Amino acid sequence: MLDGFLSESMLGRAREAKLLDINVRNTRDWSVDKHKTTDDRPFGGGAGMVMKCEPIFAAIEELQTPGCRRIYLTPDGVPFSTAKAEELSRQQHLILLSGHYEGIDSASGTA
Repeated sequence: MLDGFLSESMLGRAREAKLLDINVRNTRDWSVDKHKTTDDRPFGGGAGMVMKCEPIFAAIEELQTPGCRRIYLTPDGVPFSTAKAEELSRQQHLILLSGHYEGIDSASGTA
């Protein structure tokens, strides 16, 4: 689903020039139930769905390297800017977690 976006424009050129390496991972790979579930209803109740913390934690534990910066992307977060792009470009390793749910379940209450 992301290959098209990651192969176009500046990202595509940076990848071709070997300036940027992007590895897309699926949190379902770290789910432990037979259905590979990564979302659930909020522990304390409420509308919507939240991401389960266990698969996310397991994925980050396995994938992070020393000094890795972990960023959870949410619609209500800090807007991405040129200054932020420049700051992040100096990092050796980033883990970006795409957040399109209500949040992350913190007690499998909501984070």
